[in-house]
Amino acid sequence: GFSDYVQAMRSETAVETAGRNAAFVVRTYPNPVVDKLSIDIADPITRPYKATLTDMQGKDVSELKIEEQHSILDMEWQSKGMYYIRVYDPDGILLYSLKFVKS
Repeated sequence: GFSDYVQAMRSETAVETAGRNAAFVVRTYPNPVVDKLSIDIADPITRPYKATLTDMQGKDVSELKIEEQHSILDMEWQSKGMYYIRVYDPDGILLYSLKFVKS
């Protein structure tokens, strides 16, 4: 419901990586998601990034190789509820983590 949406919006965080400042920008939208989650990466992509989708039980439910600055994660087949999206750089360093609602 709405309280889950507000909770997810409040928990939106950009993860700072070791030895780097938060100059890197990842953006995901919309929240809540109905069928497609957009993932935007500010930096030019020369090697693939990785995004993982995890349910609230901690189970990985999807993985996406990101090869363009704008990517779409198909959420149409996922059950309604809360999920985590995590985006990793080409070296496997976590850059971004967000809890969001699938409605």
